[in-house]
This record gives sequence, structure tokens and C-alpha cells, in this order.
Amino acid sequence: MAGTEADEPRIDAAALRSGAPRPPSEVEWEELLMRLELTPRAVRAYLSDAGVRGGLAREPLQRLLLREAWAAKALEALRTGAAVEWSGWARLGEPDAERMSFDFAALRAKNFAQAQRRGLAVWEWRASAEGIGEFTAYQLLRYLMTEDGRSLAELRAALRTE
Repeated sequence: MAGTEADEPRIDAAALRSGAPRPPSEVEWEELLMRLELTPRAVRAYLSDAGVRGGLAREPLQRLLLREAWAAKALEALRTGAAVEWSGWARLGEPDAERMSFDFAALRAKNFAQAQRRGLAVWEWRASAEGIGEFTAYQLLRYLMTEDGRSLAELRAALRTE
């Protein structure tokens, strides 16, 4: 992965590859997709309730954005069977928390569509990434769901401090 440390997403290789490579059934797959759709709404609700535009919320939002940008690259690699190639996240200036939440929501919507619209064939997608190894689409999406919970807790804590 290239870029500065601040531009590098924190991807826990062991956590990403943990668990079953495919869902036990369509029910679990649909539930996972539904949960992934909820996170952008939760981010917007936290920011709306706190009435902030930046400050301490930037750091957890930046981590969320970087991970989602990496996931977009990973989903493309999963779809094509190529290796994940990370070149960094292009940012314009220092966006405020609200802008970052919109960027995250747009990336999540794109990633969701990549996985959802292709039906159950997604279950067979595999890719690899340097320092991570091989993983499947299901493992990636479960990892995102788990990390979403951590990110929301970080964001909530930062907003309470602000």
C-alpha cells in the first residue's frame, strides 16, 4: 500500500480473514447487507444530534472514510479476481465532518451496490491484498460491519468530548 501513514486505512488482516468464507444462507447475507446500509444513517444522526462540523469528529470519520475507500478497491479486486492495489484516498483540502459523512455515505452506497446487485455469485469472489492475504467478499463485508460498530463508538465518544 502506498501513501502517507495518515492516508493508510487500518485493516486488521486477522479480523478480515476470520470467520467463514461464505454466509451459511441467504438470510445471513441479506441481514449483513441491511446492517451495512444503516451505518451512514447512524453517522449522519450522530452529527445532526451533536450539531458539529469538524473538530474531534474528523479523526474517527477519516478512519471510517479510509476503510470504506479501501473496501471499494477491495470489492473491485474481488469482482475481477485481481489483487487489491491501494494508492491512497484523494482528499480535497480539509473537509468538515458533514462533508466527510456525505463522502462516506456515497462510498458505502457504491460498495453496497457492488455486492447487492450481483446476487449470490458474490459469495464466490476472492481476492488478496499485500499484508493481508486472501479473503472473500463475505469476509470483507462482515469485517466492515464489525468495524462500523467500533467506528460509531469512536465517533460517539469524540462528539461527547467536543
